[in-house]
Amino acid sequence: MKRVIGVVAMAGVLLPASAKAVTPGATYNFCGGSGFTFCASVSMGVAANATGGYTVTLDVTNRSLPSGANPPAQFVSVGLDNVLPPGERLATPSNFRLQQGTWNGTAYVFADVCGATPTCWNMATNTTEAGGVNVDFDANTTRGNQLSIASNCLASDPHWNVSPINSCGQGSVAALWRPVRISFKVTQNITSADLYIKAIANGSTECLTGSSTLACTMAPPPVTTTPEPATITLFASGLAMVVAVRRRRNREP
Repeated sequence: MKRVIGVVAMAGVLLPASAKAVTPGATYNFCGGSGFTFCASVSMGVAANATGGYTVTLDVTNRSLPSGANPPAQFVSVGLDNVLPPGERLATPSNFRLQQGTWNGTAYVFADVCGATPTCWNMATNTTEAGGVNVDFDANTTRGNQLSIASNCLASDPHWNVSPINSCGQGSVAALWRPVRISFKVTQNITSADLYIKAIANGSTECLTGSSTLACTMAPPPVTTTPEPATITLFASGLAMVVAVRRRRNREP
């Protein structure tokens, strides 16, 4: 996830730009895909372990919406590429975990989705995805398109595959979300990386931050700018001057 929020706010207008490096401690809201669009909210964390090394966490909420009569897209792969510093490796495959969070009124509480050693998803390093994208770390489903991460809330909601993991991310109330946490250990600190997500709907698509051909685009929530009192006074004074000048010109012979 090579990400810094690429957003420029000028004169109250919010202009989204391509997402860059993802850095620990930040949350990124973005959309991507070709043929159909998917959207996500991803938080990355890196914490030092008492026994050495670091644990990386990716909290992923699928925020995709339905497209016409079609159900929303679902995620079958979440990965990191262009990891900095380079040469990073997993400590052991058993360190990989897949969990899901629920809001307890203060924070998300995470529990294992399919056991302490997941069998429904797996983790690989330096692997090439089906679309030809090579990533440093790649977490993906082990059962084809089953148990992918959906934006649904209920199992009865329309979806593309069998038994999705419902993250309930279509709404804007984060307390109702059930983010999926992907975690694993590395031997040294990760300072930034590019984020890769592969999604399925009527076919499959993907996006990679920092890529010019598979770009993920930041999609921040709307921002309302409230002018300060001094700004309002200055604007009113300027408007009064314009009106006075126009009246003077109209009176001239």
